[in-house]
Amino acid sequence: MGVVKFCNSSALFAAALYCGVCRADAVVHRVGVKENLDFLEPGRAEKLDLYYPADPRPGEKFPGVVIIHGGGWIGGLRNADREINIGSNLARMGYVAISIEYRLGDRENLEKFGRAYPVNVMDCKTAVQYLRVHAAELNVDPERIGCIGGSAGGHLVMMLAVSGPESGFEPTAPYPGVDTRVKAVVNLYGLMEFNKNCSEGRIAVMGSTPEKDPENWSKMSPNEQVTAQTPPVLQI
Repeated sequence: MGVVKFCNSSALFAAALYCGVCRADAVVHRVGVKENLDFLEPGRAEKLDLYYPADPRPGEKFPGVVIIHGGGWIGGLRNADREINIGSNLARMGYVAISIEYRLGDRENLEKFGRAYPVNVMDCKTAVQYLRVHAAELNVDPERIGCIGGSAGGHLVMMLAVSGPESGFEPTAPYPGVDTRVKAVVNLYGLMEFNKNCSEGRIAVMGSTPEKDPENWSKMSPNEQVTAQTPPVLQI
């Protein structure tokens, strides 16, 4: 991976410490990377990249982190510089991180499906399930899973924080019934009011306007879904 700058990663680690998925030790690990892995149901083109401590002690379990990229819900890359930086530095500090793709509201998907909602949220939840299902082989503690994202990815990590099993966003495949809840969230300037001042990109993602479909637009606004059960959140 070459030299990776820490940039703002100290803030990310501080967030993880604050939010309860922290590491107790200060070991700096060697970083392993596996790219272009499947995590969604067969036939889906979206992939993930895995970052992990390459030198675990026997029986050691690490917290897991889902990284969700930005791009206005219609673009972005799982392996952009920021995502590589976050994933690599989290692995150095003793976390197993996956940087994921999810259904975008781009032209190709809109021609096929008409909209990206609600599959974009379900894909992010499937990533949490992936970490739990593969916890043993990835050396992940399934009880300590958090998420981090920026911009549109920040909004989507907030959707992971606030949407429980009753939300209608639970994936039906490929891991039906596996818990999608997270213990901690870092939101890097992601929207909390999705249904306010809506953009063309958001309309494309939703396949509608707030006036025509107020219920679903409200469901995509994290500030309207926060409850006492919402996990700790660090907003940056």
